[in-house]
Amino acid sequence: MSDITELTTDNFNDIKKIDDPVILIYWRKDCRYCEYFEEKIEDIKTQFQDIAQIYKFEILDEASRELALRAGVTAVPAVQVIYRGYKVGELFGNIPKEKVIKMIEEFLDNKDVCISNISCL
Repeated sequence: MSDITELTTDNFNDIKKIDDPVILIYWRKDCRYCEYFEEKIEDIKTQFQDIAQIYKFEILDEASRELALRAGVTAVPAVQVIYRGYKVGELFGNIPKEKVIKMIEEFLDNKDVCISNISCL
């Protein structure tokens, strides 16, 4: 996943300070579905790189697992859309690329309404 910023337990909370939409991918090296999903991420990155910042967070150890759980991640791979510190969309598991793109596009088309209601979930 080139040009995708890696988050760690040390800088994870920095995404809450970003004004642009954030696409955050949670993954694990030992996850077969994560391997399949990685191929889809390049297409998603290409489509949204001018509109959103894209990050990935690898669940490596107990500390990173705790952070992911606090963020509501119960399965990997997971994709969250975060806007101005609020989670406004999320998907889990072996997600079709089209479903991820649709979630992101729906948020981008309605982001003013979503943020005024705090959550689009």
